[in-house]
Amino acid sequence: MEGVRITFSNLIIMNFVSSCFNLQDGVIRWCIQRGLIAKERLCKKCSRPMRLIQRSDRNDGVQWCCSEISHVCRYSIRQKSWFAGSRLTIGDILKITYLWVKKCSGAFIGEELHLSKHTVVDWRSFCREVCVKDCIDNGDVLGGVGSVVEIVEAKLAIRKFGRVKPVTGGWVYGGIERGSNKCFFQVVPKTTKRVFLNVLKKYVLPGTTVISDCFRSYDCLSDELFISLSVKHKMNFKDREDTKNVEGTWSSIKRYFRGTNKCKDGFDSHMFEYMWRRRWSDENDLFIKFLEAVRRVYNPE
Repeated sequence: MEGVRITFSNLIIMNFVSSCFNLQDGVIRWCIQRGLIAKERLCKKCSRPMRLIQRSDRNDGVQWCCSEISHVCRYSIRQKSWFAGSRLTIGDILKITYLWVKKCSGAFIGEELHLSKHTVVDWRSFCREVCVKDCIDNGDVLGGVGSVVEIVEAKLAIRKFGRVKPVTGGWVYGGIERGSNKCFFQVVPKTTKRVFLNVLKKYVLPGTTVISDCFRSYDCLSDELFISLSVKHKMNFKDREDTKNVEGTWSSIKRYFRGTNKCKDGFDSHMFEYMWRRRWSDENDLFIKFLEAVRRVYNPE
Protein backbone atom coordinates (compact mmCIF):
# COMPACT_ATOMS: atom_id res chain seq x y z
CA MET A 1 0.00 0.00 0.00
CA GLU A 2 2.87 2.39 0.72
CA GLY A 3 4.15 2.03 -2.83
CA VAL A 4 0.70 2.80 -4.20
CA ARG A 5 0.45 6.00 -2.14
CA ILE A 6 3.87 7.15 -3.28
CA THR A 7 3.08 6.45 -6.93
CA PHE A 8 -0.25 8.27 -6.72
CA SER A 9 1.42 11.25 -5.04
CA ASN A 10 4.07 11.36 -7.75
CA LEU A 11 1.41 11.33 -10.46
CA ILE A 12 -0.34 14.30 -8.84
CA ILE A 13 2.98 16.15 -8.73
CA MET A 14 3.70 15.32 -12.36
CA ASN A 15 0.30 16.55 -13.53
CA PHE A 16 0.81 19.81 -11.64
CA VAL A 17 4.30 20.34 -13.06
CA SER A 18 3.18 19.61 -16.61
CA SER A 19 0.36 22.13 -16.35
CA CYS A 20 2.78 24.82 -15.09
CA PHE A 21 5.75 24.39 -17.40
CA ASN A 22 4.49 23.23 -20.79
CA LEU A 23 3.71 26.54 -22.54
CA GLN A 24 7.05 27.95 -23.71
CA ASP A 25 6.14 31.66 -23.85
CA GLY A 26 4.53 31.53 -20.43
CA VAL A 27 7.52 29.70 -18.97
CA ILE A 28 9.96 32.33 -20.26
CA ARG A 29 7.86 35.19 -18.86
CA TRP A 30 7.59 33.34 -15.54
CA CYS A 31 11.38 32.87 -15.39
CA ILE A 32 12.00 36.54 -16.15
CA GLN A 33 9.61 37.55 -13.37
CA ARG A 34 11.44 35.22 -10.97
CA GLY A 35 14.86 36.57 -11.95
CA LEU A 36 15.99 33.25 -13.40
CA ILE A 37 16.41 34.86 -16.85
CA ALA A 38 17.75 38.37 -17.33
CA LYS A 39 15.16 41.12 -17.77
CA GLU A 40 17.46 43.10 -20.04
CA ARG A 41 20.77 42.90 -21.87
CA LEU A 42 23.19 45.55 -23.09
CA CYS A 43 24.93 45.14 -26.42
CA LYS A 44 28.64 44.47 -25.87
CA LYS A 45 29.47 46.47 -29.02
CA CYS A 46 27.42 49.64 -28.58
CA SER A 47 26.28 49.32 -24.93
CA ARG A 48 22.67 49.99 -25.91
CA PRO A 49 19.73 48.00 -24.54
CA MET A 50 18.90 44.92 -26.57
CA ARG A 51 15.41 43.59 -27.26
CA LEU A 52 13.85 40.17 -27.32
CA ILE A 53 12.75 39.06 -30.76
CA GLN A 54 10.99 35.94 -32.00
CA ARG A 55 13.35 33.39 -33.58
CA SER A 56 11.78 30.24 -34.97
CA ASP A 57 15.26 28.78 -35.57
CA ARG A 58 16.03 28.83 -31.83
CA ASN A 59 14.86 26.19 -29.37
CA ASP A 60 13.60 28.83 -26.96
CA GLY A 61 11.79 30.74 -29.71
CA VAL A 62 13.30 34.10 -28.68
CA GLN A 63 16.72 35.74 -28.57
CA TRP A 64 18.31 38.96 -27.39
CA CYS A 65 19.24 41.10 -30.41
CA CYS A 66 20.67 44.59 -30.88
CA SER A 67 18.57 46.87 -33.09
CA GLU A 68 21.58 48.71 -34.54
CA ILE A 69 22.06 47.88 -38.25
CA SER A 70 25.79 48.71 -38.18
CA HIS A 71 26.65 45.47 -36.41
CA VAL A 72 25.24 42.10 -35.44
CA CYS A 73 25.01 41.17 -31.77
CA ARG A 74 22.82 38.40 -30.39
CA TYR A 75 22.61 36.64 -27.02
CA SER A 76 20.78 33.56 -25.87
CA ILE A 77 18.18 34.25 -23.20
CA ARG A 78 19.89 31.49 -21.19
CA GLN A 79 23.22 33.28 -20.90
CA LYS A 80 24.72 32.92 -17.38
CA SER A 81 21.46 31.42 -16.11
CA TRP A 82 20.48 28.09 -14.51
CA PHE A 83 19.49 26.93 -18.02
CA ALA A 84 22.74 27.81 -19.82
CA GLY A 85 24.61 25.09 -21.70
CA SER A 86 21.76 22.58 -21.74
CA ARG A 87 19.85 21.21 -24.74
CA LEU A 88 16.79 20.52 -22.63
CA THR A 89 13.87 22.91 -22.84
CA ILE A 90 13.54 25.46 -20.08
CA GLY A 91 10.27 23.81 -19.13
CA ASP A 92 11.91 20.39 -18.73
CA ILE A 93 14.70 21.85 -16.58
CA LEU A 94 12.09 23.45 -14.32
CA LYS A 95 10.24 20.13 -14.13
CA ILE A 96 13.42 18.29 -13.10
CA THR A 97 14.14 20.97 -10.50
CA TYR A 98 10.61 20.84 -9.10
CA LEU A 99 10.55 17.05 -8.87
CA TRP A 100 13.98 17.02 -7.20
CA VAL A 101 12.74 19.50 -4.59
CA LYS A 102 9.75 17.20 -4.02
CA LYS A 103 12.18 14.29 -3.47
CA CYS A 104 10.94 12.25 -6.43
CA SER A 105 13.31 9.45 -7.39
CA GLY A 106 15.66 9.73 -10.35
CA ALA A 107 13.94 6.76 -11.98
CA PHE A 108 10.56 8.47 -11.73
CA ILE A 109 11.91 11.74 -13.17
CA GLY A 110 13.59 9.97 -16.08
CA GLU A 111 10.53 7.88 -16.91
CA GLU A 112 8.01 10.73 -16.74
CA LEU A 113 10.13 13.24 -18.65
CA HIS A 114 11.62 10.65 -21.05
CA LEU A 115 15.17 11.53 -20.08
CA SER A 116 18.26 9.35 -19.91
CA LYS A 117 19.60 8.23 -16.56
CA HIS A 118 22.80 10.19 -17.20
CA THR A 119 20.86 13.44 -17.77
CA VAL A 120 18.80 13.00 -14.61
CA VAL A 121 21.89 12.17 -12.52
CA ASP A 122 23.63 15.29 -13.81
CA TRP A 123 20.74 17.62 -13.01
CA ARG A 124 20.17 16.16 -9.56
CA SER A 125 23.88 16.78 -8.96
CA PHE A 126 23.51 20.38 -10.19
CA CYS A 127 20.69 20.88 -7.68
CA ARG A 128 22.86 19.62 -4.83
CA GLU A 129 25.66 21.94 -5.95
CA VAL A 130 23.28 24.87 -5.52
CA CYS A 131 22.70 23.70 -1.94
CA VAL A 132 26.46 23.52 -1.36
CA LYS A 133 27.10 27.02 -2.71
CA ASP A 134 24.10 28.55 -0.96
CA CYS A 135 24.99 26.98 2.40
CA ILE A 136 28.62 28.10 2.16
CA ASP A 137 27.78 31.64 1.08
CA ASN A 138 24.70 32.07 3.28
CA GLY A 139 25.21 29.60 6.10
CA ASP A 140 23.91 30.15 9.60
CA VAL A 141 26.17 31.25 12.42
CA LEU A 142 25.00 29.57 15.61
CA GLY A 143 24.93 30.48 19.26
CA GLY A 144 26.11 33.45 21.24
CA VAL A 145 26.07 34.27 24.94
CA GLY A 146 23.19 32.43 26.59
CA SER A 147 22.68 30.03 23.66
CA VAL A 148 23.31 26.29 23.62
CA VAL A 149 24.74 24.51 20.59
CA GLU A 150 25.05 20.73 20.49
CA ILE A 151 27.98 19.26 18.57
CA VAL A 152 28.58 15.69 17.48
CA GLU A 153 31.34 13.94 15.62
CA ALA A 154 30.32 10.89 13.61
CA LYS A 155 31.44 8.47 10.94
CA LEU A 156 28.42 7.89 8.74
CA ALA A 157 28.13 4.59 6.94
CA ILE A 158 25.92 3.05 4.27
CA ARG A 159 24.23 -0.24 5.05
CA LYS A 160 24.28 -2.78 2.23
CA PHE A 161 22.91 -6.31 2.59
CA GLY A 162 22.90 -5.91 6.36
CA ARG A 163 26.57 -4.94 6.53
CA VAL A 164 28.07 -1.55 7.22
CA LYS A 165 30.10 -0.03 4.41
CA PRO A 166 32.10 3.00 5.64
CA VAL A 167 31.96 6.15 3.52
CA THR A 168 35.39 7.39 2.44
CA GLY A 169 36.06 10.78 4.02
CA GLY A 170 32.74 10.52 5.82
CA TRP A 171 33.75 12.08 9.12
CA VAL A 172 31.27 14.82 9.88
CA TYR A 173 31.03 17.57 12.47
CA GLY A 174 27.44 18.58 13.02
CA GLY A 175 25.77 21.11 15.25
CA ILE A 176 22.30 22.41 16.01
CA GLU A 177 21.16 25.38 18.06
CA ARG A 178 18.55 24.62 20.67
CA GLY A 179 15.24 26.35 20.09
CA SER A 180 15.77 26.99 16.36
CA ASN A 181 16.26 25.26 12.99
CA LYS A 182 19.76 26.65 12.67
CA CYS A 183 22.34 23.96 12.09
CA PHE A 184 25.56 23.11 10.33
CA PHE A 185 27.13 19.96 8.95
CA GLN A 186 30.73 19.96 7.83
CA VAL A 187 32.47 16.98 6.21
CA VAL A 188 36.17 16.86 7.16
CA PRO A 189 39.06 14.66 5.96
CA LYS A 190 40.15 13.91 9.52
CA THR A 191 39.23 14.73 13.10
CA THR A 192 41.89 16.69 14.92
CA LYS A 193 41.91 19.48 17.47
CA ARG A 194 42.89 22.05 14.84
CA VAL A 195 40.24 20.90 12.35
CA PHE A 196 37.55 20.88 15.02
CA LEU A 197 38.40 24.39 16.23
CA ASN A 198 38.43 25.73 12.66
CA VAL A 199 34.94 24.33 12.08
CA LEU A 200 33.68 25.60 15.41
CA LYS A 201 35.04 29.12 14.86
CA LYS A 202 33.40 29.18 11.44
CA TYR A 203 29.91 28.24 12.63
CA VAL A 204 29.63 28.99 16.38
CA LEU A 205 29.90 32.37 18.10
CA PRO A 206 32.22 32.83 21.11
CA GLY A 207 30.50 32.62 24.48
CA THR A 208 28.21 29.82 23.35
CA THR A 209 27.58 26.90 25.66
CA VAL A 210 28.75 23.92 23.61
CA ILE A 211 27.56 20.45 24.51
CA SER A 212 29.59 17.67 22.96
CA ASP A 213 30.64 14.07 23.27
CA CYS A 214 33.72 13.62 25.40
CA PHE A 215 36.37 13.34 22.65
CA ARG A 216 39.90 14.42 23.37
CA SER A 217 39.82 17.04 20.61
CA TYR A 218 37.10 18.93 22.51
CA ASP A 219 39.26 19.60 25.58
CA CYS A 220 40.40 22.90 24.08
CA LEU A 221 37.03 24.68 24.10
CA SER A 222 37.40 26.73 27.28
CA ASP A 223 40.69 28.16 26.02
CA GLU A 224 38.96 29.42 22.89
CA LEU A 225 36.27 31.56 24.59
CA PHE A 226 33.67 28.78 24.40
CA ILE A 227 31.96 27.30 27.45
CA SER A 228 32.50 23.57 27.31
CA LEU A 229 30.07 21.10 28.82
CA SER A 230 31.19 17.56 28.06
CA VAL A 231 28.79 14.67 28.25
CA LYS A 232 29.98 11.10 28.74
CA HIS A 233 27.81 8.52 27.04
CA LYS A 234 28.37 6.01 29.83
CA MET A 235 26.41 8.14 32.27
CA ASN A 236 22.83 7.36 33.14
CA PHE A 237 19.79 8.25 31.02
CA LYS A 238 19.23 11.56 32.78
CA ASP A 239 22.68 12.77 31.84
CA ARG A 240 22.15 11.69 28.22
CA GLU A 241 19.17 14.07 27.99
CA ASP A 242 21.66 16.87 27.28
CA THR A 243 22.42 15.43 23.82
CA LYS A 244 19.07 13.92 22.86
CA ASN A 245 18.23 16.66 20.33
CA VAL A 246 21.41 16.33 18.32
CA GLU A 247 21.34 12.53 18.50
CA GLY A 248 17.84 12.62 17.06
CA THR A 249 19.14 14.78 14.22
CA TRP A 250 21.87 12.30 13.41
CA SER A 251 19.36 9.45 13.43
CA SER A 252 17.32 11.28 10.79
CA ILE A 253 20.46 11.90 8.72
CA LYS A 254 21.31 8.20 8.77
CA ARG A 255 17.76 7.34 7.72
CA TYR A 256 18.13 9.82 4.86
CA PHE A 257 21.25 8.05 3.57
CA ARG A 258 20.05 4.51 4.25
CA GLY A 259 19.43 2.49 1.10
CA THR A 260 21.09 5.06 -1.16
CA ASN A 261 24.30 4.93 -3.12
CA LYS A 262 26.21 8.08 -2.22
CA CYS A 263 29.54 8.02 -4.02
CA LYS A 264 32.58 9.31 -2.18
CA ASP A 265 33.01 12.30 -4.51
CA GLY A 266 29.43 13.44 -3.96
CA PHE A 267 29.16 12.80 -0.22
CA ASP A 268 29.69 16.44 0.75
CA SER A 269 26.96 17.61 -1.61
CA HIS A 270 24.45 15.13 -0.16
CA MET A 271 25.22 16.41 3.33
CA PHE A 272 24.72 20.01 2.22
CA GLU A 273 21.43 19.06 0.57
CA TYR A 274 20.24 17.67 3.88
CA MET A 275 21.42 20.79 5.70
CA TRP A 276 19.70 23.08 3.17
CA ARG A 277 16.40 21.18 3.38
CA ARG A 278 16.49 21.22 7.18
CA ARG A 279 17.23 24.93 7.27
CA TRP A 280 14.14 25.73 5.19
CA SER A 281 11.91 22.94 6.51
CA ASP A 282 9.29 25.43 7.73
CA GLU A 283 8.85 27.04 4.31
CA ASN A 284 5.45 26.64 2.67
CA ASP A 285 6.88 26.60 -0.88
CA LEU A 286 10.29 24.98 -0.89
CA PHE A 287 10.46 25.07 -4.69
CA ILE A 288 10.31 28.88 -4.77
CA LYS A 289 12.85 29.03 -1.95
CA PHE A 290 15.18 26.80 -3.96
CA LEU A 291 14.77 28.99 -7.06
CA GLU A 292 15.82 31.96 -4.92
CA ALA A 293 19.01 30.03 -4.13
CA VAL A 294 19.43 29.23 -7.84
CA ARG A 295 19.13 32.94 -8.65
CA ARG A 296 21.84 33.77 -6.11
CA VAL A 297 24.19 31.14 -7.50
CA TYR A 298 23.37 31.64 -11.19
CA ASN A 299 22.73 35.38 -11.36
CA PRO A 300 21.85 36.01 -15.04
CA GLU A 301 22.15 39.81 -14.86
